Order: sequence, then structure tokens, then C-alpha cells
Amino acid sequence: FNTHFEQLASLLTFDEKNELVVDGELSDPRFSKQFGGLYWQIDVPGSAPIRSRSLWDETLSVPTPPSETEEEHIHALTGPNDTTILSLEKLITIDNPAGQRKQFVVTIGIDNKSVSNALTGFSEDITSGLGLLYLVLLGSSLGLIFFGLKPLEAIRQGMEAIRAGKQPRMSGTFPSE
Repeated sequence: FNTHFEQLASLLTFDEKNELVVDGELSDPRFSKQFGGLYWQIDVPGSAPIRSRSLWDETLSVPTPPSETEEEHIHALTGPNDTTILSLEKLITIDNPAGQRKQFVVTIGIDNKSVSNALTGFSEDITSGLGLLYLVLLGSSLGLIFFGLKPLEAIRQGMEAIRAGKQPRMSGTFPSE
């Protein structure tokens, strides 16, 4: 959100009528495509909001706009075609050419489906990766137990042979313990 917000804020300027305009396009093409999944809106006091093309003819309704420039609000809003979008709202202050300070609420939003799909993909990737790691660690542990205890099995067999009277003593090389 913050990258898109900063990019949008850097494009804000005033025209010859002293009205706020967005001078350029944001780098992500989803802002320009109708219902593209990424949206922005600038609420201008006393006039209609300035919106991204992706909003088409829809307007975002910000329930509690920020009142301080350091304040950030995150909401789940109703977006185009009754979709749910996650939004970030910030209040920004810009000096116009006449030297007057103007405040605007800037809203950046992303379709909740995009976020859900990304989380689902991440969950699937992490689950399969952790499952593979589990199998590797399990195999390694079983191998370590099997091969690590093999010398003890030889000692056990030698002790059984002594108890059964088949040998008077154990032969071979064994750990000093």
C-alpha cells in the first residue's frame, strides 16, 4: 500500500485553475484497467473525488477519514461490483500555488480476492515445503537411529552368546564404554 500511496502522492499537483490534479499514471497497470483490482481515490473538499480509472463510475465511501496527517486508517470497504477491498486512507497536506494549505484524504485499495489468493498460494507453498522438510528430517532421524544403534546390536548378540554358553568372551573391536 505505502509504495502505491507514495507514488500517487508524488503525482499530485495543481492546474492553472488551482484545482488538484494527478499528473501522470501509477506504475501498476491495474489502476488503469476497469475493475482491475487496485484502486485509488482522492477526496477533495467541496468537489467530487478524483478516482482511478479502475473504479470506473464507482466511489469509495471512507467511513472514518483520518483527521491528522500522521494518522493511517485501514478499512474493508465495498468496492466496484460489490467486491470487498482492503484500503489504506491517509490525510495529506499540499500547498497550492497561491500558498494556501490544502488537505486531501487519499485512499488506496486492493481487491480482497487478490490478497486471499496470495495468502492461499503462500499457505500451499509453505505447507508443501514444511511437509517435505518433515519427511527429510524423519528419514534422517530414523537412519541415524538405525545406523547409530547397529554397534550396540553387535554387543547385545555377543552378550547373548556368552549367556548361552556359545562363547567364553566377546571378540571384536568395541567402544571402551
